[in-house]
Amino acid sequence: MPEYLHYSNEDNKELNIIIPGSSVGFEKGFIKKIFDKFIEDKKSAITFNHPFFTRGDESWSGEELLEEQNALEEVMQEVDLENFSKINFIGKSLGAIVLSMFLRKNPQLFNKSTFTVLGFVKGSLDLKKINVKTLIVQGENDKFGKLEEIKKDLNKLSKYIEFVEIKGADHSYRDESKQPIYEEEAIKLLFNFLNQSNP
Repeated sequence: MPEYLHYSNEDNKELNIIIPGSSVGFEKGFIKKIFDKFIEDKKSAITFNHPFFTRGDESWSGEELLEEQNALEEVMQEVDLENFSKINFIGKSLGAIVLSMFLRKNPQLFNKSTFTVLGFVKGSLDLKKINVKTLIVQGENDKFGKLEEIKKDLNKLSKYIEFVEIKGADHSYRDESKQPIYEEEAIKLLFNFLNQSNP
């Protein structure tokens, strides 16, 4: 079982599942800020550390990301999905890639979900079967893909996807001096999207 954090509010029927990127776990930084915001808003949320991150490995398990997908599945088994009317999947970079692979194998989860990509990695995300409200938040200076290129690639799915660019931000929502000054803007965009996507 991977290391994970879980906040539950029985009165809240939305579950927010946050899958981190490759460089930072849930203990601090961007993922912790998102998780803490859900607690502040009294919204159920769960997040975890990828097993390779916990072990101190420098990279993930392989091209198919099987270990990461299995970790996501194990964490989801810790909550009763039947208790929730909506699931918000939130993936940061590698986390979004893991999510896209996992949802491809579990399309039934699309029935009551939204999908947020915080840092799209061009050429690595399979969204061909996406048919739910989706948000993509991309830094203007993201080396893994420019927003206009991503829009072009996903043109056929544009009716489902909201594209947002953060001016001056890189892949980790940092400025030129590597300060994460755009994280709060990304979090605000995420929560605005989730609030607007309420049933």
